[in-house]
Amino acid sequence: MQAVLSSEGPITIVFSGAEDKREFSLALRIAHILHSYHRLDSAIITEDEALARTHLASWSSGNIVLIGKPSALFVKHILNPGASPVKVVGSTVCISNRTFAKRDQGMDLIAVLT
Repeated sequence: MQAVLSSEGPITIVFSGAEDKREFSLALRIAHILHSYHRLDSAIITEDEALARTHLASWSSGNIVLIGKPSALFVKHILNPGASPVKVVGSTVCISNRTFAKRDQGMDLIAVLT
């Protein structure tokens, strides 16, 4: 978690889109906590903007926090087979052959992209 907070620029929080109010609410809470307790700047963007930035290679410096379901477009792009040791099989998260299938395991998945 410290690596995410040690960002060279604003932390970008990506969520699925305007129709997902729960993800947007979570993004707002994370941005508030980052500002209130760590004095860090952040920006909240939709996955459509994140995909556009990726295709145009126009990401600014800073870390990315990704909020989304395995079916979300940007999540699928980031978890592209072979691009990451993290994969989602059905509703199970797997990291380097270790599975996190139980809901009570408290799995936090934060992708730090540089």
